[in-house]
Amino acid sequence: MQFRMTFNLGVHHMDAIVLSAAIEAALKTLTGLVADSEKVSNRWIEFGQTCRNVFVTVEEFDKHSTQLRDAILNGFPKASQKVARAPKADLKGMPAEDVKLRNRVSSDISTYYGRVRNQYAFPPAPIAPVADPVRSAHEEAAKKAAQASIDKAAAVAAENAAKMEKKQLEESLKLTELLLKSAVERKDKAEATKTRKRVSDLKRKVQATESKVAEATTKTQEMIEAAKAAQLEANAKLALIEEQKARESLKSKLVDAIKVARESKLPNAPDLVKALQAAHDILVGAAK
Repeated sequence: MQFRMTFNLGVHHMDAIVLSAAIEAALKTLTGLVADSEKVSNRWIEFGQTCRNVFVTVEEFDKHSTQLRDAILNGFPKASQKVARAPKADLKGMPAEDVKLRNRVSSDISTYYGRVRNQYAFPPAPIAPVADPVRSAHEEAAKKAAQASIDKAAAVAAENAAKMEKKQLEESLKLTELLLKSAVERKDKAEATKTRKRVSDLKRKVQATESKVAEATTKTQEMIEAAKAAQLEANAKLALIEEQKARESLKSKLVDAIKVARESKLPNAPDLVKALQAAHDILVGAAK
């Protein structure tokens, strides 16, 4: 099957090119998509897959640039096709409006071609960001510092709760001891026996709470020290980032100074370049 090219805007001209049925079908689909404009965005995505199936590689896609651009032009209005396909020899006598239309059509064809190629058919692979070890270390240290601060707050809360529990038990003990004294003075043996048991139970609870408070206090001090250490580490990592920024700024200024010195007509310009270059090399070496 033959596909005759009549596209004149590009630098290539092909005539009687034999195309595969798959490519010819893809070109017809492209023409239809252009003619239907932006109302079929999902079909553009499907066409991108068609291009990957038909052309396989972006290099093969580009080999058929002329045919693809002509297929795009076929989807434009007839007036646009007419001025686009006019021979270059006719440009001198062409009305100014037609020249503008021809230029606009050429730009639109390139836009469509680039969109199909780079957005739907062969989009560039995403570039993985290069991790900055200094910044990564600071982020990790900052996370540890934040978690240490949370742990410290939880330890302080636990210590305060234990102290409050101990205080309440001590107050209950004092009150119960007063009740026991009253029962003894009243010679109420039954009430004294019952109250004496309650006093004994409260004393055991107070002792247990004292141990709980001591453990909570020790835990709080550990968390306070851990939070301080974590924050100091985070601050140290942040200082490294600031140092890195300052070094990069100085390096950039040295590069600019070297450029100025090289372009300078001063008698000592070569010596100045050498000195600046040496300082730059020392700075770069120190960063490794």
